[in-house]
Amino acid sequence: MHCLLSKTKYACFHGTNTSSDFIEAPSQLLEFWCWQPHILQTISCHVSFLPSSHTEKWRSTQQTIGDQQPPRKIRLETVQQLCSAKAVNQALFTLRQVALSIFDMAIHSPTTREDALELEISAIYNSTRQDFGLIDGPEVLGEQLTWGHGYCKTQHFMWGQDANYYSYL
Repeated sequence: MHCLLSKTKYACFHGTNTSSDFIEAPSQLLEFWCWQPHILQTISCHVSFLPSSHTEKWRSTQQTIGDQQPPRKIRLETVQQLCSAKAVNQALFTLRQVALSIFDMAIHSPTTREDALELEISAIYNSTRQDFGLIDGPEVLGEQLTWGHGYCKTQHFMWGQDANYYSYL
């Protein structure tokens, strides 16, 4: 998306070579755009209307008698149900994003090399997750365990977006 929208004089400013706060803006806009009911109907298509190999595969999985193809486009009722359910768990997702943003800022805040070496990254991650999730880590026979190294699953902390995870909010 960045490449499509970029018109720059110098290559070093083209595409995703932009302000780190703006990197996610186009994808966020597209995510909201595609959830418009008329857009969902426009971009939808039942698999049985795709090239013949897909249609044959679909037909081979049908357990009903007959050869009735479903409608080509998703039904408006289904679109409305999808749109209604989109916000389910949004608060939990946002809370997780806030926690990850705070964790990101915490691990990128040391001012000296020595401070950085003394960071207990797992402890910071687990306590932040516990504080924001309002749940304790798993317990075994009264001993509290942590969630481990869950931050390792979030690549954003390692691929050049350090200390700006908040841009996902």
